[in-house]
Amino acid sequence: MQNSSLDSTPFQIEPTVTTLVGKNESGKTAILHALYRANPARAGAVFSVQQQYPAWLEKQHRREGKTLEKARPVRVVFELAPKDLSVIESRYGHGTLTSRQVTVERDYAERHGSRIRRMSETRCGTF
Repeated sequence: MQNSSLDSTPFQIEPTVTTLVGKNESGKTAILHALYRANPARAGAVFSVQQQYPAWLEKQHRREGKTLEKARPVRVVFELAPKDLSVIESRYGHGTLTSRQVTVERDYAERHGSRIRRMSETRCGTF
């Protein structure tokens, strides 16, 4: 079964949300799959173009010469809680982060990436 969402409009999930409710085909499962792909609960979880890329788009994008394995279909932005921010600042110094947002991305080539949106490089040096 394949679930995808072509609309990548950002949305927020409130911290108290425990249930997703919506009409059929409204994207509930696609959201859960994206969260799972961003941080798989099982080791060795497969994320591949052949299994997850929409077939009709795969054909079109390959004809256009796109390298689908480099596509980053999953991008999740988390906001650090004050406690998490405190831990980072205790290790790297106050003012190291200029934003509380952390972005996690994953591509079809099984590469993970995470980045902190804004850092003061002069304050933190290198991670």
